[in-house]
Amino acid sequence: MDKSTKKLQIVLWSIVAALVVGLGCMWYYQAHHFNKNVTINGISVGKMTAKDAADHLKNVTLDNTVYVGNDVIYRGKKTSAGFSSKDDGKIETILKKQFTFVPSPIQKNYEVAQATSAIIERRN
Repeated sequence: MDKSTKKLQIVLWSIVAALVVGLGCMWYYQAHHFNKNVTINGISVGKMTAKDAADHLKNVTLDNTVYVGNDVIYRGKKTSAGFSSKDDGKIETILKKQFTFVPSPIQKNYEVAQATSAIIERRN
């Protein structure tokens, strides 16, 4: 093999290696983070890990204010969203269900019913 052929092989193998590493990193990120436009019970969890999403959902407080147009007609008590550590497995299941190899811009809302273990997918 002459020098130019050897250099070309090194360049090509370097490009292949960089692509493999890049695709591996992309897969790892996508497998461990929610897509950008994913919500659970209407609460955004986009770009979060399952653990971060679970912590976020446990700490969310709901305003319970009712509007008609821009007018407030009822201002309720602030309440918890109702998530607990019992829901961690459901959140992990949703993370696996929404997995895409490349980032997806599709908006999806998943409903987690606290009384049951049902997981419902809604497309907005």
